[in-house]
Amino acid sequence: MKLQLIKTITFLFFIFFLSFSCVKKERSLTAVSTGSVSAVSSGASFSSSSAGLFPSSGSAESSSQSSSVALDQQTPFNETVNSNFLSSNMLPYLIDNQSGYADTEIFIAVVGLSGGQGVWVDCAASQLYNINESYNTISGPAHDTTGWSYADCFTSLNQINFQTFGIPEIEGCKMFISFKEPLYLHFFANGTYAQPNLENETDPSRGIRFETIELTWAVNGLWINSSRVDAYQYPMGVEVFGEDVGGVGGTYKRIGEILTHQEIISLWQQRVSTPFQSCYVTAYYDTSGIIKQPSKIPEFKSGGAYEDFFQTRINEVWNEYSSRQLKVDWGEMGIWQGEVQSSDVFYMERIAGPGTVGDSGTINGIPSTQEVIEAKGKLAEGTENDKNVQKHFAAAFNRHAIDLAIPSDTAQDWSDDSEYFQDDPHNEYVAFFHSYDVSYDSQTYAFAYDDVFEHSSTIQATYPEKIRITIGGFSGVDVP
Repeated sequence: MKLQLIKTITFLFFIFFLSFSCVKKERSLTAVSTGSVSAVSSGASFSSSSAGLFPSSGSAESSSQSSSVALDQQTPFNETVNSNFLSSNMLPYLIDNQSGYADTEIFIAVVGLSGGQGVWVDCAASQLYNINESYNTISGPAHDTTGWSYADCFTSLNQINFQTFGIPEIEGCKMFISFKEPLYLHFFANGTYAQPNLENETDPSRGIRFETIELTWAVNGLWINSSRVDAYQYPMGVEVFGEDVGGVGGTYKRIGEILTHQEIISLWQQRVSTPFQSCYVTAYYDTSGIIKQPSKIPEFKSGGAYEDFFQTRINEVWNEYSSRQLKVDWGEMGIWQGEVQSSDVFYMERIAGPGTVGDSGTINGIPSTQEVIEAKGKLAEGTENDKNVQKHFAAAFNRHAIDLAIPSDTAQDWSDDSEYFQDDPHNEYVAFFHSYDVSYDSQTYAFAYDDVFEHSSTIQATYPEKIRITIGGFSGVDVP
C-alpha cells in the first residue's frame, strides 16, 4: 500500500511539473497598500544604553550554541522532491514550522512578476497564474471600508506536500506568511495587487500577524531576504544552499532572528528609550503585539511628539559643511568630497575611484526626520548619482555614522560598523534588530538603505539549489 502511494505521488509530481516553463525577470511588480493605494518601494538612538548592542561578530553564535538544552530538529529536505522541482526549472522552498502555531494556522501566498506580467503561485500545486480580478472571491471583514472582494490565493501549510513548493524564475516577488487566518490581498485587472497597510485603521488585514520574504530569481542568480523595513511581527529565518552562496565558493548562508518572539518583545521593552517604546503595538493582535518601524507610528509622523527626532542632528551636519568640506570614502563607490551650497543643496563629487572621477550627486535641500527614516523625498530623487549620494546620507543618519570632528582633509569611513549607534540620535529600531543577540550575524533589513555597506539580510546565490524558510527563527533550533 505504501509503495503504491509513493508511486502515485511521484507520478502526480511528474505530471504537474511538466506543465511549467520558466521565464526571465523584467521589472518589479507594483504593489499598493489598501486604503492609501500608494506605491510600495522594492526593492528598510538607544540613548545611554546603546553601548554593546553591536558587539564583536560571533557573540550571538557562541551564546546560542553553548546551551546544554536539547535543540529542536529542523524539518529535513526531501531531496527527491527537490530534484523534481529543479529538473522542472523551479527552485524548491521548504517551510519549516518551528513556531507555536499549528500548520493549519499558517497561510502562505506568493505574488510577483514573470515576463512583465503580475503572477501568483498556488503553493499547494506549485502552479503559476496571472493576476486578475477573477480571483477576488472572498468578502472582506466588517471593518473594511473599501467595498472590495479579495483574492483566494493563500494556502495553509498543512495542504502543502512535504511543506515544499516550487517557484520558477520570478522577480519583485513577495511571499506572505500569515498566522491564524489569510491576509486580504486584492488583485487588479492590470496584474498588480493591494497589500496590507499597517498605517490604515480600516485595513481589511488589520490585526492579522504576518511576515514577508522578498526574492528575485533570474538567470544571474537569486536574491532573497526577510524584511523589517515596515515592522517586526514574528521571528523568521532563511537558509540558502547551493553554489556561490553569499560570495564565490560559498555553499550555504542563513539570516534571521535567534530569539523567541517573547524574548524579542521583552528585550525591546528593556532596551529602547521612551520615543521608541510606542513602536510596540498591541491593538488588534492575538496574544502579543508587533514592533513597527518608527515612521509607521503617529508619534514620528508630522505633528507627532517626535516628528523632529533627527532634525537637530540633520541641521548640525548641514551647518557644519556649509563652512567646510566633507570628505568620505564610500568603498566601491570611491572617495567623494563636497559641501553645502546655495539653497541648502548638498553637493558631492567623486574625487577618486572606483568609478568615474568627476561624477557628482546632490541632496536638494535639508531633509526631514521622516525622509531620513524612510529614505524618501529629498533622499530618493534625481539621477542615479544623486540617489547614490542620498542613500549613503540616509544610512549614515540612521546609524549616526557622520563624525563632525574629522577634519576636511581626512576621508571619513561610514562603513565602520563599530561606530554605528554609539551616539544619539540614531534609529533605535534599526540598532535593535542589528544587535548580535537578536539577529544572526547582525544582518537584517530594518530600513530601506540597510544594504549600504552590506548590512542587510539579503542573501545572493549565483547557483541556488534549495531554500529553507523557518517560521519562528533559529532560537532553540539545531542549524548547520
